[in-house]
Amino acid sequence: MVPAPPAVPCCAAKQTTPGPAPAATVRRSLAILVVLASAFSAIVVFAQELVPGLVGTVSGIFFGFAFGAGAIGAALLGHLADATSIELVYTVCSFLPAIGLLTVFLPDIEPAPKPLSARR
Repeated sequence: MVPAPPAVPCCAAKQTTPGPAPAATVRRSLAILVVLASAFSAIVVFAQELVPGLVGTVSGIFFGFAFGAGAIGAALLGHLADATSIELVYTVCSFLPAIGLLTVFLPDIEPAPKPLSARR
């Protein structure tokens, strides 16, 4: 197995390990990217509805947090890959979408329906 240089993206590094063909890996990675990127705008709109008077501020905070968290996550995953193996990083990353289950605890922004006695 030929080791991949540290600056090579994970998709290219995956090409050096046994498994699916490189083209299949790239297609799957692009599909995952589209799914994750499509959710970001919905999250920003949800946050803007929670704070209607500060739309620009909320957008800036979310974009800043997203890029900052991505940079910190990339650094931590890179350190983990250097300390252990790229296979472990792939395993860890496969469980990261489970964090989305925490959305159950987000507040409900729809007003509760009024009881029938209050509608008159």
